[in-house]
Amino acid sequence: MGVLTVRRTAIATVITVAGVLLIAAMAVALVAPACAAGEPDLEWVKSTGSYVSSGPAFHSNMLYVGTLDGNVYGYMVTLGEPQWPWPVNYRSAIASSLVVGSDRTLYFGTGSGILYAIDSLSSDEKWRFQADANIDTTPVLSNGLLIFGSDSANGTGKVYALNAETGRLEWSVPTGGIVSYGIAAGDNVAYFGSRDGNLYAIDTYSGKARWIVPLDTPNQSKVYSPALADGVIYVGVGDRSVYAVDPQSGNVRWRFSQMDGAVVSKPLCMLGYVYAGSQDGYVYALEAATGKLVWKFRTDGPVKATPLFDASGQAPIVYAGSGDGNVYAIDAKFGLPYWQYRAPGSVDSTPVVISRSGESHLYFVTVNGDVGSLKLPDRLVMGTATPAPTGQPTPTPVPTPKPTPTLVPLPSPTAPAPLSPVAGLAGMAAAVLLMARRRR
Repeated sequence: MGVLTVRRTAIATVITVAGVLLIAAMAVALVAPACAAGEPDLEWVKSTGSYVSSGPAFHSNMLYVGTLDGNVYGYMVTLGEPQWPWPVNYRSAIASSLVVGSDRTLYFGTGSGILYAIDSLSSDEKWRFQADANIDTTPVLSNGLLIFGSDSANGTGKVYALNAETGRLEWSVPTGGIVSYGIAAGDNVAYFGSRDGNLYAIDTYSGKARWIVPLDTPNQSKVYSPALADGVIYVGVGDRSVYAVDPQSGNVRWRFSQMDGAVVSKPLCMLGYVYAGSQDGYVYALEAATGKLVWKFRTDGPVKATPLFDASGQAPIVYAGSGDGNVYAIDAKFGLPYWQYRAPGSVDSTPVVISRSGESHLYFVTVNGDVGSLKLPDRLVMGTATPAPTGQPTPTPVPTPKPTPTLVPLPSPTAPAPLSPVAGLAGMAAAVLLMARRRR
């Protein structure tokens, strides 16, 4: 075979390879925009026309929201429209989140002190219970009981336990301060805080106190919403601390106090971490066993609601709403941002994430009364950590030194783009063609 024939064969082979690379590059270009966005898409947003201070409740493809003008709305999540017979007005502010039982009963309290049990399909009233004063706590279902707290006429508080089916009063416990925050229940014990500075543990069968622990008696501080997880109680206190408390004895296991704001909502315990949103604008991740700071993520507004944990996707995520009007998706292990979505107003309640038809959707409520649905991205793109802004508290040492994660703005269209597989393949093809020309 002559030299000329060999050269022609080599050139033909090179051109064929270049063509294959170009075709591959075009194929990647077609699918890349669909999978590389890494940000949520707004599906719908509706206005209730009133302020909302509570989060949504989900049951059977319906999203239920209570408003401060006394209405309960029921939205079909696929349509974003109120469904008959909702909305229904109950003539008094609904300040806390609604709860839906397994039998589709909807429970909620009002500013007039009435606790309602409503059929969520027909809106028929099953029963009602009149408490001493307004009800600001979200009810908790535990072993057939509905447990909630209220104010009292003299500025103290009371916690009630009702038969969830009939509304009959089983017991009530007076407290030295208003009970307007969350309640945790488990192992036949109800745990709650009060504005008298105490954390209470009440036997749910008898209504008798197992123990009462003052967490900040000198300042008569507020004890907010406890969470019970993995045999430990985690609770925020008005002294700007998070406590870990033994549920059997009431002894404090550890206290984290490096915050500039209170944790008013229930801490969340997952993956061996305690996640807590603070009024100083940060979401904190602490070691559940020791209380040591792992990371903190900065927003530009107070974080008043419990973060939401979601491990259904490619990485565990913590979702948090902020008073700055954003919903944030944060990597649960590293505290780095995936995305943020600008809502129509402050997001002071915990969002809801639902999967349907192979897609994940996030539902949020704003203080202004907007209810929205986001389609979550199939692919996540993690942001980078930046040092904490000047004047922010310095974090405690972490197990592996990392810069303190803070909010990173979403990349602008002019920002440098990540390495593109399209550019790489096209470049390879161009290089191959150049080699072919040189061989000639």
